[in-house]
Amino acid sequence: MEKAGSTQGWTFTIFEEAFNQGYPQELSHFIECVREDKIPVVTGEDGRAVLEMIYAAYISAGTGKKVKLPLENPPKVKYPIELFLGK
Repeated sequence: MEKAGSTQGWTFTIFEEAFNQGYPQELSHFIECVREDKIPVVTGEDGRAVLEMIYAAYISAGTGKKVKLPLENPPKVKYPIELFLGK
């Protein structure tokens, strides 16, 4: 029996919640960078570093060993989970 007031399944984000998460500000900053040829606060190099950490985490979880950063020879995989699964 379901409690009164409870919900099931997916719920959609309300506008205020999305606004508080910063998505409109992020999009505005991106547009400003494109229009005014500015360097973004978060660069492609930052994104690459994050992906390298994700890869290292999957490798470490899959092997049970420490992984040093930066990765000397980043593996070529379609999906990072493949590093955990040992594919």
